Amino acid sequence: LEGALGPRSMSKPVVLLGSTAPAYTHAEFNDVDISPTKSCAPSFAPTFPRTGTSFASTIPETLASSYLVNTENSDEDADSFAAKALPALRWWKSMISSLIASLSLAALLSMHVKECQGQHAPMLRGLMIAIFTCMVWAPNWVINASILVRGEFHVLFCGVVPIAIILSYAVVLLPECAGVNLNIITEAFLSTTGTFGLSILLLNAPMYASEAHRRLDLSIGPPLFVAQLSASMASWCYVLLLSESAAGQAMHVGFIPPVIWTVFQVFGLSSLKNTYLRKFLAPRESRRAWEAGESGNKVEPPLLRGPQEEVFGNIVAFLAVICRSTTHLTILAETVRHPGSSQWLTSLVSTVVLGILKRTGWAMAAAQVAVSRLGGPAWIIQKLQPTALSAAYYHDFAGAGHLAVILLLASSVVRAWALGDARGFLYYDYSPAVAHGLVGSACAVVVEDLVVAWVRRARLSTFWEPDWLPRGHPLRELKARDMPLSGYVWVFGASSVWLAGFLAIMVGPGFLSGICRSLSPGDLSPLWHLHQQCECSGAGLVSLGDEGLAGRPGTRGCEARGLRAAAPKGGARVACAARLCKRWRFSAAAPAFRPFGYRVLPSSADAARGDMHC
Repeated sequence: LEGALGPRSMSKPVVLLGSTAPAYTHAEFNDVDISPTKSCAPSFAPTFPRTGTSFASTIPETLASSYLVNTENSDEDADSFAAKALPALRWWKSMISSLIASLSLAALLSMHVKECQGQHAPMLRGLMIAIFTCMVWAPNWVINASILVRGEFHVLFCGVVPIAIILSYAVVLLPECAGVNLNIITEAFLSTTGTFGLSILLLNAPMYASEAHRRLDLSIGPPLFVAQLSASMASWCYVLLLSESAAGQAMHVGFIPPVIWTVFQVFGLSSLKNTYLRKFLAPRESRRAWEAGESGNKVEPPLLRGPQEEVFGNIVAFLAVICRSTTHLTILAETVRHPGSSQWLTSLVSTVVLGILKRTGWAMAAAQVAVSRLGGPAWIIQKLQPTALSAAYYHDFAGAGHLAVILLLASSVVRAWALGDARGFLYYDYSPAVAHGLVGSACAVVVEDLVVAWVRRARLSTFWEPDWLPRGHPLRELKARDMPLSGYVWVFGASSVWLAGFLAIMVGPGFLSGICRSLSPGDLSPLWHLHQQCECSGAGLVSLGDEGLAGRPGTRGCEARGLRAAAPKGGARVACAARLCKRWRFSAAAPAFRPFGYRVLPSSADAARGDMHC
């Protein structure tokens, strides 16, 4: 009670009350059974709060993160807690990090505009892809991979930066020399994926400190990467194929986006929990028991060292930012692609309601009560109970949802600058519905955070501690500590780049940056088509002529990257200047022309006016 009602700067972590499980000791660790066949009767009651309730859940909690434990000037107990507790985000630091990351992405979009104007295009394109790739992987390898692989920082892991730079310029310049112009999304995908694979082969594989480090590393990154890519593909298919189809409108499928990322969240947290118990805690305790002579095993267990809790906290925070922000970004992309539809309202309301139920613990508590009263098996109840990983995950939600809104807001500023039209801000030039959706998403994020803060302050949240774990077990402590600066650098750097690529696939980087007034094609073609991303489609094209990008709507622009289209005064010919400082001139009567493999054809209306387009 003193910890809850006393000063916020308490020196000891909050003690969990109401637990009847035995205390956790090193010798008893290997007896902890997390298999589905374990018999563990739930000790919670269907009303709040009774036995099994974490006292940490009854502490008044606001957006100022009273959930976090202050370990300054702490005693030995607090130091021990800080060594094993997971780091978590603070909402105001998340807001600042979201703003910085969004401004960085806005700078990359500005570089894309300059590159499409033909100003040092190949080198600028390579630099842009290199920065994009480094934002994804450089902090990850320096901060996380070094601990996973070696248990400590090693300067060799900085080698991810030259790998990213060399590969980025390679995917830009080599196809250029071969006469193939790749889409910027394809280049970014090849660069990031190639950097990931090469860094594992060249940096991780030769540097593993032990077999335990290798198993731990391979159990975290690849499964989560594949699951995240699958969830993104599901969101793309929803926006581009299902939401405006006849079946989608008939079923009113606006609830699908939050469901997609809730499924990914469940898989990610379950995977991390099993990895934490089996690949991290079990090998470390086996090694400790062997060194203390408490183990009958004569074979020396592999050594696992380093503050691995830092890595788990970083990854959990990344999952929280990705799941919450991508859900809102999917809704915003749906608004952009279908401004006349009301599906986004259903998606937004579903997201807010589901977020409140999860973050207050009500969803998990209700599921536990239902399964218990229906006589469900103990392993299902075990899966439904929160752990330190899920508690940190829901805490990281505060402030995380603003990244999607701030990112789209920053890109709209670039669009207004590129178009030379103030209506480009909030994409008002395209449709007022986009501005309404952006404002609605921002309000929804704030409302959700405030409701959750009020529920926690009123002591109505119900996070029941996992009674299948012994008291004192690291995953039973539903508390966290403040995340260091390095965690914010990686979490928001990588997540912002992922979200930017996610959005670019659905609406097109040309639309985001203001090069085009129209959207990219309504399918997944930007992933594999070899057309360039300075292209526009439809009638709403922006001229890339000598006047710059502030062309008139309806002007036929040059669809191939780096080609400028400008109708001369005579009106009978048009010059398309290629990126490598070469020019071709051709007649309006010419049937076809192929600069860098692109076919230039006049439409009937253009031919009548003497205009051409690529």
